[in-house]
This record gives sequence, structure tokens and C-alpha cells, in this order.
Amino acid sequence: MDFAGKLPIERVAIAKRMEGLRPVLLGKSTTFEVLVENEMAGRDFVALIPELQDYLRACLKNSTVTMTVRVSEPKETVRAVGRVEKFQLMAQKNQALMQLKDEFGLELY
Repeated sequence: MDFAGKLPIERVAIAKRMEGLRPVLLGKSTTFEVLVENEMAGRDFVALIPELQDYLRACLKNSTVTMTVRVSEPKETVRAVGRVEKFQLMAQKNQALMQLKDEFGLELY
């Protein structure tokens, strides 16, 4: 989160995406994995690996910290990041939400 907060304004999109991700430590190693929802996000994060690893290695004083990026499989659930995605996920579980949205003429942004 600290790294995302220090990114310049031009990279606000990836910073916001980083806030919604939850890295997973792989085994007992110093390697962690970030699961992203699509290839485009995967490319963005792969490009960010050297910069993020350098930051983490300096902050943690551990030169073996390694980051990997994996694109989720279609059957895997990825945590919803935006408001629209969250609503769609909830609406899949409960169709009454869609009925309420339609009945009151609500729009999703």
C-alpha cells in the first residue's frame, strides 16, 4: 500500500488496482504471487515487478524477495475491485438486486 501511495498521478490506475490485490506467500519462501483478472493487468504488473521488488527489498532489508504475477483462470474467482464489479458479483448471488435496480431506475457507474 505504501508503494502504491508513492506512485505518480500518471499511474493512479495501477495504484488503485494494487490496493484491491492481496498477495499470497508461496510456501515458506520469500516469493509472493499476485493474482490478476486479465492479460492486460498482468502485463502492467509484470512491467512493475523490478520497481516493486527493489522497493520491497530495500524496505524489508531482504534481497531475496521475489514477486510473480499470475492471470486467473476463467473458473477462478477474483476479488471485485470497483463498485460496478462488486454490484455485479452481488447480483449474481441475489437476483432481487437487479430487480431493485430496474424498479428504481438506478444506474451503475
